[in-house]
Amino acid sequence: MSLSITGKVLYINPAEVVKDKDGKPIQSKAGGEFSKREFAVEIEKNINGSLYYTYAKFETTGAKMTELDKFNAGDMVTVDFEIRGTRYTNKKTNREDVMSSLAAWRINYAPP
Repeated sequence: MSLSITGKVLYINPAEVVKDKDGKPIQSKAGGEFSKREFAVEIEKNINGSLYYTYAKFETTGAKMTELDKFNAGDMVTVDFEIRGTRYTNKKTNREDVMSSLAAWRINYAPP
């Protein structure tokens, strides 16, 4: 399932190596260290003539990370993404839980 949202870039973080709970770098399928790059978007919603703002943080991995280099804070963009989630058992509460992220797979300048 693919989703799309248009908004203003708030920030784009540099790439970071993802680490496990012991602080060791996670290995990618290609054998190197697994990295991700995060960015946030401000989304404007008009509800009954009043403007409201909400925010979403996305992540990219692999070759998609360098595609963010052409964007800056303040740029209006359209982000195509999917929701990714993992089920796990919370060790403190012994309850099942879900961890999710918004994985951007395409980002383009939004039309004016």
